[in-house]
Amino acid sequence: MMIDLTQTVSLSPAEVAERLRALPVFSTLSEEELTCISAAPVVHVPAGQILAQQGEKLTLFGILLQGSVRGYYHYGTKQAQTISTLEPGAVMGEYALITQQAIPVTAEAVEDCLILSYSEEEFWGLMARCPAMRSFILSQLNERVRGAQHRSIQEEKLAALGTLTAGLMHELNNPGAAASRAASQLRSNLRLMHELGKAFSREHDKREFECVWALQERAFSSERPQCMSSLEEADAEEALAEWLESNNVPNSWGLAPILTSIGITTHDLDCLKAEALEDGKHSIENIIAWLASMVSSMQLVGTIEESITRITGLVKAVKTYTYEGKSGQSIDLNESVHATLILLKHKIYEKQLSIKKSFAGGLPPLSVHAAGLNQIWTNLLDNAIDAAPSKGGEITVKTGANDGRIFVTIGDNGAGIAPEDQGKIFETFFTTKPMGVGTGLGLGIAQRIAEQAGGTISFTSEPGKTEFTVSFPIKQESK
Repeated sequence: MMIDLTQTVSLSPAEVAERLRALPVFSTLSEEELTCISAAPVVHVPAGQILAQQGEKLTLFGILLQGSVRGYYHYGTKQAQTISTLEPGAVMGEYALITQQAIPVTAEAVEDCLILSYSEEEFWGLMARCPAMRSFILSQLNERVRGAQHRSIQEEKLAALGTLTAGLMHELNNPGAAASRAASQLRSNLRLMHELGKAFSREHDKREFECVWALQERAFSSERPQCMSSLEEADAEEALAEWLESNNVPNSWGLAPILTSIGITTHDLDCLKAEALEDGKHSIENIIAWLASMVSSMQLVGTIEESITRITGLVKAVKTYTYEGKSGQSIDLNESVHATLILLKHKIYEKQLSIKKSFAGGLPPLSVHAAGLNQIWTNLLDNAIDAAPSKGGEITVKTGANDGRIFVTIGDNGAGIAPEDQGKIFETFFTTKPMGVGTGLGLGIAQRIAEQAGGTISFTSEPGKTEFTVSFPIKQESK
């Protein structure tokens, strides 16, 4: 207690006893008990002076004889409103002395005060000699402990709500940004297709339309080509890009990934070229541009649908935070991971990271909650992206089956998780990310979803290599 003991007031024990007797809480005490209490110095504390600072350990006990004291506490950098006001007859400092804990509030004199002040040794002597005072002090302590517990619970609820809200905004940002970018690109595609439509009406005949329409059917097809590994995908894109470049098609390396995504090969383009050039007068530029725009538009529509579904799933997850739906769905593990990669691709590109994918074919479907699975991949991929170095950073994604289980492994080549943190990374609100970046929710949520779906999450980490593996039994029951 930050009381200046040199500012004592000349009051005899008898005068102090009279002042105590005038206070309702001490009016029923005997002369002997009043004499026991009053044998201590009285200190004057001017208005505005801090008597005790939140977080410090006190060595003084006081009884307020005159004036008033307010108690308030700080939460972070903000000062909370007053939580209590002490009037004459109130005791101060017993909480810190009995519990040996730091005082939970800051005490400030609202007006000039007179305080009967005891040292720590004198306080314990008072507790031993005066049963009535001991009972009064303990009853006050009980009230304050209950009040402190209630405030602590409320603060934890508010902190959890704030952290959950921040985490939700973080998770909503990815699909929200993806939908916005997709809508903008879709508008550009439609404008381009409108211009190309004019050229078609002037330059191309029925056979060319039939060839284009046959290829466009792939863009509308509900059956997607099998997910390719990074190497297979790169080889297919390179072959298409070289074909386009050799035929003087602009933006060949930009168009190749779009056409590859629906399984178009150089053989298909040879067919298209033969039809377009049969009479020797037509260029295939507009046909391929139209086709690429159509394919891109269909993919963008899919991205928007997926983003909206993800956002809806996240909002629903907040409402049912402690419960996963039991409506089982057959989930293609490769497609589930691939969809999340699409939504996070912009973040990977922004950091200029490379990504290596290895999707195993023929994996059996899972019968679990799809939105929950997407949340796992989002959290793990987001952490991997943040952990990977900006220079030479690499993300690895692998699916497969082993020992009766199917798995997804997501890794990065970052600095790794410190050994002292590895036992805490699944704890709620624990994060190693900077303030404002990490919420500490992601891995805890991912683990809960995996366990409710009958799976497990494990990890290995060392400098230069961290991998998280999520696995499920191949024979899944609906969750």
